[in-house]
Amino acid sequence: MSFGQNLQFLRKMRKGMTQEDLAEKMGVSRQTISKWEIDSAFPEMEKAIALCNLFACSLDELLRKNMNSDSEAYTNMRVEKVLPFRYTRYVVISGSPEDDAIKHIKDWASSYKIEQPEIIGWDFPKVSQEQINVYHMHGYAAACIIPKDFITTSSEIEVITQTDQQYAVITIKEPFKAPFSLIPNAYKTLMRYMDVNNFKHKQIKDVLSCFEKVYEKDGVSYMDVYIAIES
Repeated sequence: MSFGQNLQFLRKMRKGMTQEDLAEKMGVSRQTISKWEIDSAFPEMEKAIALCNLFACSLDELLRKNMNSDSEAYTNMRVEKVLPFRYTRYVVISGSPEDDAIKHIKDWASSYKIEQPEIIGWDFPKVSQEQINVYHMHGYAAACIIPKDFITTSSEIEVITQTDQQYAVITIKEPFKAPFSLIPNAYKTLMRYMDVNNFKHKQIKDVLSCFEKVYEKDGVSYMDVYIAIES
């Protein structure tokens, strides 16, 4: 990945920043930005450092690393306000907990006759180092968003309420074609988007700090990845 490709990637991550916008911030012409992005010219050290400050990256990353973990699979990076919702969750800690957790929560929804349940999930962080290092286990939580008209008096159901919250979101097209690369890289790309736009990750007790939602549209599978941000 070249400096020019990294610069173009970072510029586009900054809320659709144009070459003209970047030129104005750098005190250069649009043609100069264009030359930087096609690697026909390079900025002086002072300008390179200013670019790093603007895009919240290091000089080594800008000049040498492949910052563009983006691909055609990733679309529509955005900030989205998620309205208040209630959910119930089920956690599994094992060698491959995702399928078990999702199956359990889907079976739960079916038992309560919740049609077309909205399922979300996230990595469950409360796993010991022994479980991780010795037994190669990790945790996963699957949750069902509870419909507004759902009423139950069962003490077996833990209902959790979340207030409205802003999230940075990225959409992955067909995430399960290569899940071990597409999904982790989606999180990296979204975190880069947050850094470039000065969004801080919100991590507090009563808010889901991140989660995933899988759905189908026109016969194609998608996954939306959400990371909570400070307003």
